[in-house]
Amino acid sequence: MCPPLLNEENRSNWKARMKFFVQAFDYGAWKLISKGPLEVLKEEERWDANDNPKA
Repeated sequence: MCPPLLNEENRSNWKARMKFFVQAFDYGAWKLISKGPLEVLKEEERWDANDNPKA
């Protein structure tokens, strides 16, 4: 499965198509893209169960 390619012909609807592609592939990835990264402020050796999903 390939993401939609951006070119002159599909410029107007590429953003919506890309959004749907990412959401269908991995909704968690879309949440990360739309809301920004969550930062874990501890060193990796000290992560607990709550820090793994954030990373």
